Amino acid sequence: MQYPSNVIVAIVISIIHIFISFNLRFPNKYKNKFRIYSALINFSFIIFLIGFPMFFYDIFSNPIEASGIYFEGLAILYILLFLPLISVIIFLFGKWIVKLDTFSKLTKYIALIGPSLILVGLGIIGYYPFMLTFYGFS
Repeated sequence: MQYPSNVIVAIVISIIHIFISFNLRFPNKYKNKFRIYSALINFSFIIFLIGFPMFFYDIFSNPIEASGIYFEGLAILYILLFLPLISVIIFLFGKWIVKLDTFSKLTKYIALIGPSLILVGLGIIGYYPFMLTFYGFS
């Protein structure tokens, strides 16, 4: 159920996620909270990915039940990883667009809706390769 390449990919995803999270320019009120959240979720993601097949897989008598719990855990961690990140990027982009004086209000909203839809679409599309990678293509 567990492949060494899954752990390598998970570490790369976590490093990229933490790099993006730590380089976002937040107000000081939210910066530390978001960084701590990102670090904790990435740490729990790696622990779940490594720990579940090693320690908890043998507890379940039915392998289908164990793989279902594994899949659901990865799905929840994907949402916990990328939903806040996508929403923060959309929020910061919207804040930047609103500050611009060169566009009309309608153009600002159109410029905000387009990238927002693209980011949400990429988040939804990214879910399936993510699950295929960590579920072992089974």
